[in-house]
Amino acid sequence: MKIKHIQALALAVGLVLVTAGCGGSDSSSTSSGTTTATGTPGRLTSVCPSTIKIQLGWYPQPDPYAMVFGLLAPNGKLDSKAASYTSTALADPGQKIEIIGGGPLVSYQQVSSLMYTDPDILLGDVSLDEAIAQAKKFPTVGVVAPFEKSPLGLMYNPDAVSFTSLQDVKDSRTTVLAAAGQTSIAALVGLGKLDKSQIDSSYKYSPAQFVAANGKIAQQAFATEEPYAYEHSSFWKKPVDVLLLADQGYPNYQNDFAVTPANLTSKAACLTKLVPLMQQSMVDYFKSPDAVNTVIADLSAQLKNPTPVTIGSEKFAADVMSSKGLVANSTGSSTFGLFDSARVQDMVKTVTPVFKGTANFDPAVKPETLFTNKFLDPSIGFNQ
Repeated sequence: MKIKHIQALALAVGLVLVTAGCGGSDSSSTSSGTTTATGTPGRLTSVCPSTIKIQLGWYPQPDPYAMVFGLLAPNGKLDSKAASYTSTALADPGQKIEIIGGGPLVSYQQVSSLMYTDPDILLGDVSLDEAIAQAKKFPTVGVVAPFEKSPLGLMYNPDAVSFTSLQDVKDSRTTVLAAAGQTSIAALVGLGKLDKSQIDSSYKYSPAQFVAANGKIAQQAFATEEPYAYEHSSFWKKPVDVLLLADQGYPNYQNDFAVTPANLTSKAACLTKLVPLMQQSMVDYFKSPDAVNTVIADLSAQLKNPTPVTIGSEKFAADVMSSKGLVANSTGSSTFGLFDSARVQDMVKTVTPVFKGTANFDPAVKPETLFTNKFLDPSIGFNQ
C-alpha cells in the first residue's frame, strides 16, 4: 500500500497539466503509453485472462507505477466511479489491461486483502512487510520489485531540527506523525527504533500538523514526492529533508507487484510473458517518460489525487529515483526487479518479533514463499 500523500495541496508550480476527456464524468478517454513497442497479436491473449487486472496501492503516479502504465496503448478509458483505467496492451493489441487505483479510492483497504476479495486481480501492489504481516490470511508472492531501495522515510524541517538517524528521532522524543495502520511504523516501534509514545497515528494526509509545528515533527513521506509538493506549495515554500528508512536498518522491498499463490500457479504462463514486459517498461520510462507522465498526470487530476501530480513533480520523482538509487538494477546484478533472498530472509527475521501474535501473521512463514524471480528476464536491466 502506498502510504503517504498530502490532503488538499494547492501546488504553485506554474505548469500546464495535460488533460483529456470530460472531467467529472463516469467514463472518459485519455492517452498513455509509449510508441516504442510493436504489438504482436496473441503474445498475451494466448496465455492471459481477457483483462489483466492490476491493483495499485494509491493514486496513479510514476513511482513506481510507471512500469504498468507503460504497458498501455493510447486512448484508454477511465471509469471514475471504479477508479479504473483500461486500455489495450502495447505488446498485444488484443489484450486488455485494467489498472485500478488504491488508497482512498478503495477506502484504504490493503491490497493483499483486495486480491482475495476479487480473485480476478492478477497483480497487486504489496510491500514485503505487508506480505509478511498478512501471510496467514492473505498470502501473496512478489514477482517483481520496482524499488531496489525504498523511498519511504520521515520528513522534517532541516531549519528547525536535524536528524541523521532514527536514534536521533527517538532520543529527541519528537512526534512521529503517521497514518493509522502503517505497517512500517508499527514495525519500527516493535523493533525499539521508535517509542510507541512518540507515534501520532492521526495523519490524514493533510499538511496542517506539519505546518503548525513548523516541521519540528517527523512525518511519514516518500522522498520522491512530498519534498517537491511542500516546496512548491502555497503553505510551505521551502525545502524539507527525508530520513530514509532504508538507510536505518529497515531493508524493506516497497511496492512490489505480487500475486496470490493460486494465481502464481494458474497464471504462470501469463506471468512469464507479462513480467519481462513490466521490467522493460520501467527501463524504457527512464529513457522516454513523456507519454507515461502525461497520462498519469491526467488520471491523477481526474481522480482528484490529494497530492496533485504534475509534469514538474514527475520529473522530480524520476530524478530522485535515479540519483538516490531507488530504482536500479538489483545489487550485484545487471537485472532490474530481482528480489535478493538474503534480504527477504533478513526482513522476515527482523519483523517476526513485531508481528508475532497478530491475527494474520503466520509464525511459520518461509522467506522463499514470499517472492519468486522465476518470471524475470535476467537480460533486462539498466545500462544494458
